[in-house]
Amino acid sequence: MFKRNYRKNIGLMAGVEFFAFLGITSFWILFLSQNGMSLWQIGLLESIFHATSVICEIPSGMLADRYSYKTNLYLSRIAGIASSILMLAGQGNFWIYALAMVVSALSYNFDSGTSAAMVYDSAVEAGLKERYLSISSFMSGVAEGTRSLGTVLAGFFVHGQLHLTYYIMIVTSIIVLFLTWMLKEPSVKAQKSERLTMKK
Repeated sequence: MFKRNYRKNIGLMAGVEFFAFLGITSFWILFLSQNGMSLWQIGLLESIFHATSVICEIPSGMLADRYSYKTNLYLSRIAGIASSILMLAGQGNFWIYALAMVVSALSYNFDSGTSAAMVYDSAVEAGLKERYLSISSFMSGVAEGTRSLGTVLAGFFVHGQLHLTYYIMIVTSIIVLFLTWMLKEPSVKAQKSERLTMKK
């Protein structure tokens, strides 16, 4: 019964990878340019994204250790939704875009390693540890495929309609939240999170 639930996790995580990493917002540089940002402003915004990612890598990693995989996946997608809303609300305002970059970086940080760990622990719980490498390869293929698919789809919106890609991203993130809700937390991670919470 429990093994069957954890097997289901693997299929659900494939869905999470597909919708979470859909590269529909690949043309964000063009989007910013169309909304009045100069090249140096776009470069600065990208620097803000990467700086936030580096600075928050350790703090977000500590949170990832303390809380469950599902909690981190929730936080990642909520941050992704918030970032998309900020990009839509920016309307040429550099500082709103800067905040969007900070939140977007946090979204990636919360997901960093979490999906792979969830898949690995689920495979172990389902008795599929020996097949983990093939499962991991499949997940990587899904992630790469969905990025390419998203980029192709985004190409249809480049003529003044790129704002629609952020609405699509919000919808796909909501789908990911639902898929995450359906996941069963691996018992090893659940027990570790419970022990850390009790120590607070």
